[in-house]
Amino acid sequence: MKRILFVSRQFPQDIVRSVHGVYIRMRVFLDALQEITESLDMLFYVEEGVDASPAAMQQAEADMQTFWGIQARVTLCPVAISDDPRGFVNYYLRPAASFFAQSLYAGTAGPTQVAAFEAALDARPEAIFVHRLDSMCPALLTRRPLPPMYLDLDDIDHVKVVRQLRRPPFWLGKFLYYLQVPALVSGERRAIKLARKSFVCSDVDRDYLATRWRLPGVVTLPNAVSIPAEYGTEPDSRSLLLVATYAYGPNIIAADFLLKDVWPLVREACPDARLIVAGNKPERIPSFAERPEGVEFTGFVPDLKLLYRRAAIVCCPILSGGGTRIKILEASAHGKAVVSTVVGAEGLELRDGVEIILRDGARAFADGCIELLRDPPQREALGCAAREAVACRYDRRQIVGLVKDEIGGRPAG
Repeated sequence: MKRILFVSRQFPQDIVRSVHGVYIRMRVFLDALQEITESLDMLFYVEEGVDASPAAMQQAEADMQTFWGIQARVTLCPVAISDDPRGFVNYYLRPAASFFAQSLYAGTAGPTQVAAFEAALDARPEAIFVHRLDSMCPALLTRRPLPPMYLDLDDIDHVKVVRQLRRPPFWLGKFLYYLQVPALVSGERRAIKLARKSFVCSDVDRDYLATRWRLPGVVTLPNAVSIPAEYGTEPDSRSLLLVATYAYGPNIIAADFLLKDVWPLVREACPDARLIVAGNKPERIPSFAERPEGVEFTGFVPDLKLLYRRAAIVCCPILSGGGTRIKILEASAHGKAVVSTVVGAEGLELRDGVEIILRDGARAFADGCIELLRDPPQREALGCAAREAVACRYDRRQIVGLVKDEIGGRPAG
């Protein structure tokens, strides 16, 4: 293809620190797109306060080339800001009536945002790749003819929203958010029908959309990780590790569950155990202020290799959300034994008791960690099996090739 347009609301403003799951998946698609096009244009919708000047665009192009190896022309467009989101009508009723009025999607649904998208169409791209549902609004609102479109749904948004609504805390107004779900489902359906292909993380998500909702063109493109040539664990390690970004609500809830409900049970059984909580913005975790005994908060860590070497077990205590967990794949690629909730490992082809330990509830999750701390041979066997499974099914080079096949129509062989 001569020209492809990439559209996203996930602008890597601090590109050095943009290493968590959403950017790992984004880079897989960008690497594939760069290999099948002569010219790549990128339109990012940026949040309030982010510099969107011509100089900032030039810097973004330089950063893309330097840090990600992506050569592209970058355009930045600020998201729309609601004039007055207060009041019952604006806060509850308008979002219930329209997908484009909901807080996550309104930012890309204004006239300025549609105009920026249409200006990008003037370059006559042969294909458009839309990264996530929140960047699809301009394509749904424009009246301009569109080339073939491809949509990445790393989360099914209405599934994620409903799961969050079912989690505590509860208050009267929270239940009114259920009124917005039908409009959200309608928006998702319209977006998937507009796209030639819609990519999801797992066969679970694909079957849900293609079978239950009878939506066309839904394709599984798993999350992917690079498989390190060397891996290992420090001798006599007694450390548990949690890696996440705590700017994301479900990760905050998961970390607090681990710290407040699981960790005291582990410490009671294994007083010499340690817990490493790695990732940016740990101060957003409610339990952070309590500084639990035996817990180390590292903040952002640019290179996780040393942390993985320190860890005997990696924890994924996710209680809500959607998609699949890249951090489980990453830990498995490093030969780590992983203890996860069922939701945390949803959609991953890893077998309970063979390549991962799945436990729900604080007591069961803690017991899974305690069992592995006391049984190094079991930990090693679990980690080796997980690494082999991930190398077979989730190797980054393989997934980049799948993207090229799906979008570029690369001939087999």
